[in-house]
Amino acid sequence: MVVVIHVVVPVKSNSERVPQKNTRIFASKSLWLVTVEKLLNLGLVPIVSSEAEEVLLHAEFLGCKTHIRSPWVSGPEVEIVEVLSDLVDNFRLPPEDFIALFQVTSPLRGSCSIKKFLKETEKNLLFFDVFFSATKDFGDYWYKRDMRFERVRNVISGLGSARDSKHREPLYRENGLYYAFNVEFITKRKSFSSSRVSLIESLFPEDLDVNNILDFEVAETLYMSELAKKQGWRT
Repeated sequence: MVVVIHVVVPVKSNSERVPQKNTRIFASKSLWLVTVEKLLNLGLVPIVSSEAEEVLLHAEFLGCKTHIRSPWVSGPEVEIVEVLSDLVDNFRLPPEDFIALFQVTSPLRGSCSIKKFLKETEKNLLFFDVFFSATKDFGDYWYKRDMRFERVRNVISGLGSARDSKHREPLYRENGLYYAFNVEFITKRKSFSSSRVSLIESLFPEDLDVNNILDFEVAETLYMSELAKKQGWRT
């Protein structure tokens, strides 16, 4: 049985926290193009999913496949699992295949990182339903319950509560950089939750997820700085 990994780039037309975030100019080009161009440069042909006609036309011009979202999965409130279900129906993807999801809000991911994630997914896809990236964190987190604040490490069995970060077990923060799902699993469960999950560790600054204007500006500064270094090295 041949299992195919379909590379998908979701580009919704609007965003609540940052208006038109995905099409906003980022380092002289639309934010979504940063991710798509990296994938194309690696020889991958992504499926760009959007309800925005200008995005879909541009993606087709670049050589991408496109998914025109159905009206019921368009808009800022739609969950990504609903979009993927619509895409699976549209492309009639086999249940054994996988979808690798590349959010455009992670513009600092590198080519080596992309290849590593896809390689790890391909190597282990018979053993897991879901793959995702996460950042190792030794921080001290608190949450509020019944008007009281409690340390996360005090209530999770086995983590311990050492005050010194050098003696703590790490927590892993899901960062949105990479996801991959089995087609049958995501369409039936409509959820990312599974007991068969593989976590792939990623590092800063690649794991920076653009959720607000400050994130956008920081990511753009880091991106431009790295670009300047590469251009300087070439000259």
